[in-house]
Amino acid sequence: MRTGVLDLVELRTVLGSGEGPFAEDFRYELGWVELQPDPHHPDADRFFEVLEDGTEVARLHLEWRSDFVRHWVGVPRLAPSTVRIQLIEVAAGHRGRGLGRAVADRVRADHVGHRVIALSMDGAEGFWETLGWDRFEHVTGRGFAPLFVSPAV
Repeated sequence: MRTGVLDLVELRTVLGSGEGPFAEDFRYELGWVELQPDPHHPDADRFFEVLEDGTEVARLHLEWRSDFVRHWVGVPRLAPSTVRIQLIEVAAGHRGRGLGRAVADRVRADHVGHRVIALSMDGAEGFWETLGWDRFEHVTGRGFAPLFVSPAV
């Protein structure tokens, strides 16, 4: 289990620079180096290193947009400032200690009064379900990741 305090350190990017916020790191499997802010919504993306006692243990990409959720059936009305967990990945060597849950809980705690949403990618539905988040299916019923919405606070 986790032992230390988690700090979220925001990494800045320069739109159009061609450089993403993250350096190459073999401990991560997702394409963090290629990440760029959305040029159509440059203020919507935020990138974070997650540090535990000063050591990077996870990476986080948040997005402040909820306009796309209308394509998922039954989603409750969300504020325009709804936070979306776009990507979260715990570094190899730190997995299985509850860090993913701790990061999701931290995002919720940092945004009291707002619901947090996430599309479940790569079969992570079980993770979001263990957090008690509500699951919503795409209107087509197939081919799209389920949307998860945190409980109202």
